[in-house]
Amino acid sequence: MEVKGQHFNQGFRRILRIWPLYFLICLLGFLIFPIFGWFGTYYGDAAHQILIQTYLWPYLLFVGNWAASLHAYPTYHLLQPLWTISLEEQYYLIGPLLLVLARFEKKTVFKLSLLLLVFTFAARGGALMMGTQFPTIWVCTLTRLDPFVLGTCLALFEDELILFTKRFSAMEFLLAGIALLADIIFFVDEEKQTISSIWQYFLMDLGFCCLIFSITRLDNLKRFFSYWIFVQLGKISYGLYVYHILAYLLTGAALTWMMVHIRMRFTIFSFEAMNLIMGFVFAVGISFISYHYFEKLFLKLKRRFTTIESRPV
Repeated sequence: MEVKGQHFNQGFRRILRIWPLYFLICLLGFLIFPIFGWFGTYYGDAAHQILIQTYLWPYLLFVGNWAASLHAYPTYHLLQPLWTISLEEQYYLIGPLLLVLARFEKKTVFKLSLLLLVFTFAARGGALMMGTQFPTIWVCTLTRLDPFVLGTCLALFEDELILFTKRFSAMEFLLAGIALLADIIFFVDEEKQTISSIWQYFLMDLGFCCLIFSITRLDNLKRFFSYWIFVQLGKISYGLYVYHILAYLLTGAALTWMMVHIRMRFTIFSFEAMNLIMGFVFAVGISFISYHYFEKLFLKLKRRFTTIESRPV
């Protein structure tokens, strides 16, 4: 009963971290911004009606990635990144159940992990043979199991990995992770949904696992990422993710206004560079305000569900 209580508390703590900001963005994207006609969608017009009919309930029920898989991304850019939250919430629901069914026995978990990896590879191959279009493979739960499987294994089998890889240095893992991610950057365009999607998403996930594993074993990197600036960015990282589209839309509109009304001139390169820099700064500002004046109101409630002391909010 104590273990069940701990899992119950951890679940509520995660809800307090994810849900308030998620539903705030849903409120802004589906209702508030369209009422004011911001960013090209107007409340009640044909585009807004399609947005509501196609995506509202899937997003509210955390199956937005399935809606994106069937109907493509919502045309309203602010809502597009939220499909990943649906994918994450589905894992939080199903992943622990699978671990319980496996009784947390590492051999059983390992076999189940291999089975799930084979399944997700097969699902990607099947989606390609069926002629599905982007973003089906990129967003569908069945075709994107590998990051969750690898992440779970990295957490559960850390001691075994250290023993198994003791002949390799942490720096070699770091370089391997960078090489795997470089392969993705230079050779993959996920929007094409080619046969390389079958294995290269896996290589991307494996690359991140190598980076995380190496950072936990390299004291210099641990100290580097312990600096105040990274700690603060880590606190607002969720906000950075959900607000970054809004920030770039606002800075893009501001730069366009400058071009029209005060005759500022930009090349395509300088416009994109300014939008990138200003958008990042603006996203940090919005996320900082959101964290301290909205998200913290809910994060303070996490203390009521604390079984193991964690860092303060």
